[in-house]
Amino acid sequence: MAVSFNPHNGSSVTIGGSSTTGPFPKYSIGLERVESDAGVLIDIVYAITVTGQMIASGDVTSEGARQTSLFNRQKALAALLEQDSPTGQLNIDPYGGSTGMRFGDAKLTGVEFPEGDDETGGTQVADYTFNFQASTRDSKIGTAQHLSACDESWEVAKGDEKTTDLGDSGSETLLANPKNTFTVTHTISATGFDKYVNGSFSRSGWDEARAWVQSRLKAAPTEVTTNLQGGTDFTNFDPKRMGNFTAATDDDPAVDSGLIDLTSLSSYDYNVQITSDINAGTYSATETYFLSPKDYTTSIEMSYEVDEEDVSTVTVNVSINGLDKPGDDDDDGTLRLSDSSIQQAISQVASFKGLMYSEANTFYRSQIGASDDTDPDTGALLDGRALSTTGSSSESRNYTTGEISLSQTYNDKNAGGDELVNENNLSESHNFSDSNKGHTNNTVAILPVIGKPDGPVFQNMGTTNERKRSLSLEWTSKKNIDVTTVDGDGVSSTSSINFRKAITSYLKGDTEADNYAQGKTYVESGYTHADTYRPDGTQGTHYWQISRTDGWNEQTGQFTLSIEWTY
Repeated sequence: MAVSFNPHNGSSVTIGGSSTTGPFPKYSIGLERVESDAGVLIDIVYAITVTGQMIASGDVTSEGARQTSLFNRQKALAALLEQDSPTGQLNIDPYGGSTGMRFGDAKLTGVEFPEGDDETGGTQVADYTFNFQASTRDSKIGTAQHLSACDESWEVAKGDEKTTDLGDSGSETLLANPKNTFTVTHTISATGFDKYVNGSFSRSGWDEARAWVQSRLKAAPTEVTTNLQGGTDFTNFDPKRMGNFTAATDDDPAVDSGLIDLTSLSSYDYNVQITSDINAGTYSATETYFLSPKDYTTSIEMSYEVDEEDVSTVTVNVSINGLDKPGDDDDDGTLRLSDSSIQQAISQVASFKGLMYSEANTFYRSQIGASDDTDPDTGALLDGRALSTTGSSSESRNYTTGEISLSQTYNDKNAGGDELVNENNLSESHNFSDSNKGHTNNTVAILPVIGKPDGPVFQNMGTTNERKRSLSLEWTSKKNIDVTTVDGDGVSSTSSINFRKAITSYLKGDTEADNYAQGKTYVESGYTHADTYRPDGTQGTHYWQISRTDGWNEQTGQFTLSIEWTY
């Protein structure tokens, strides 16, 4: 029967209960449960007090020998506390040699030697008191880690950003299906203390806290199935519902205690912020998840303007911000070194571009008050005013943030009864003039007369001068166009060609060049349109062409044709 203490960086010391240390001491053990606010056991704290009496040794005939033995014993026991870490294994063994209680992480917190009694004068016996604190008796109870506190919380908030559901194929729309996004925040924190195993140092308190925090991290906001201790006496918690869901059985209906249901949304842009105070033994992590029905967010803006020439212009600006997708092999609590945001944004560009004109035209018609009434027979709009399908556009990509910005501008300058002559033009201008139309000019002889103070004499010759008509055509072609071809098997395919190069090939007469036919068709459409302005009748009989100039700039895509006739 003995009480002994074996500090991790020193030799084992028997406090009492042996022939050399005195009788078996008295001891008391107090237990305190460390629980979470919900009553989950985190740890058991043992407060152990050992009190006893040491007996002097030495020759009674030798002056001071017995008191010196007590003094030396006190110094040896006091030295247990006088070290950097007075922590080790405390053993309390009963009579008979059987194993008693083992506190593998007992920390000596205080040693006291009260004053000696008057009867012996402190020369025969000396009292002592040792105070220990421990959290492990034979085995750890509560959490697997040595913690004095731990906490876990979840929060869901609606995000400021929106996304756009374009809808099903064939019925896509840019504006009809805006969707909300949500941010889920997961906060985990713990305070640990140094871990000792069988009296030997194992791990620092901050690392114990880290191990617990890490065990609760999640790469996605999935269901929590254990309590803080890791036990299963717990009602499962689903962060996407902020509650519990129990599926229906043959006997019972489904039960949903959540206030929301975000289970259809996917998690993107995972982030974790970690803080540790190694001196205080604390460790915390804040995880954030961005929940969205799509792997991108959007911002859509449209504006309407009317200039001094009464030309209406609609500008559509679309911002697509891709979201980073978690990888299949991403571990909980691990930040991704790669980022796939821009790839998600790029994949949506074509779809959004394809819808921008229709939304712009709908917006335009609402601004001008166009009626949506249709012809009962044909179904066509009675008020067919619309924006020109061609306009300016721009696209910018930020590969760092994963954002793509699209902008398209349309106007009604060539719309509403003045459609483009050639659909492959970006713009068209036709300037027409007619001189002496209807032979309304007079030919007058102006005769100066000497001495006539009021000026010359005007004499009407009874005839008129020739009539003249001129046309100046200016077209700006598209740079590239899509061309559909059909092979020998009747299979069609569409590809993009350099349209301006095709026009150059035709004007140069390079019949062997690729896409020569497309260039020919374009230029001849200009000639055909110019012919609609010439005077009536037959060339050489009723009218005569007196000048003609053709022009082409491949860089700007500008095709010009100037013709003058007399008739």
